[in-house]
Amino acid sequence: MTDSRLALASVIAALRQELLTAQVAAADQSLPLRLGEVKIEASVVVTREAEGHAGIRFWIIAAGGAGSRTDADTQRVTITLHPATDFEVGQPADGVPV
Repeated sequence: MTDSRLALASVIAALRQELLTAQVAAADQSLPLRLGEVKIEASVVVTREAEGHAGIRFWIIAAGGAGSRTDADTQRVTITLHPATDFEVGQPADGVPV
């Protein structure tokens, strides 16, 4: 594997930070926009780690990074995220704190 792979968790964390930055920058705008469903579509490859922390890792293939890989090695996935507001964090559907 080369530098063209990005850990799925790192990509989602970076996206979360970008969305937060955009929300803060738009806080004083006259037309606020509500953040809704966020979809990520990417090519991923799954690897099994044998050293250190055993387990399975999901890697997003960076643009242009899958040139030497075959279609059988990668999968195209869509991940749908539903951002929670401060009120929703830690709250069940009925609104009673957990």
